Amino acid sequence: AALVDEIAFQGPDTIAAFIMEPVLGAGGVIPPHESFMPMMRDICDNHGILLIADEVITAFGRTGSWSGSRHWGVKPDFACTAKAITNGYFPFGAVMMSEKIAQLFEHDETGKAAIGHGYTYSGHPVGAAAALACLAETKRLDVPLNAAKRGTQMYEGCLRLQEKYELIGDVRGGHGLMTALELVSDRKTKTPPA
Repeated sequence: AALVDEIAFQGPDTIAAFIMEPVLGAGGVIPPHESFMPMMRDICDNHGILLIADEVITAFGRTGSWSGSRHWGVKPDFACTAKAITNGYFPFGAVMMSEKIAQLFEHDETGKAAIGHGYTYSGHPVGAAAALACLAETKRLDVPLNAAKRGTQMYEGCLRLQEKYELIGDVRGGHGLMTALELVSDRKTKTPPA
């Protein structure tokens, strides 16, 4: 409700896009409630706001799905990705867009629609080859399914460790191999270890 109120206050015509990680990675693996990303999709659709998924950490199997957005059953308008697209063998990233957005560019009659991606290292052939090879292996090995199975084992194992060791203040994740242990010196106050 607060976000919808803020959109009304600012005016939806002043907001181009909402950018989110399907699972917050840099904050310490903080998964949202399962209803959050679908709710954000609905809010964006209702107000003419694009939804951009930052899939740099969550794509290509880590969440137990092909992407973090798919994990929540959401199709973003744009998704940006890197890391697992080449498994770190070569620096490479990609921006993907929905068919709806692609058609806006394809059918533009004003001559103003363009996607400016002509940078020094854009379309690097080694990066592209690494991405294609890694994606083929990711598909062949069914990495998302493996991450889902191993992730469940890892998450449950971390919960058992938390029961045994006071040093583990919180276990977060449970979505594929995205799991975090928060180490504390006091569970009640969540004081970090010295």
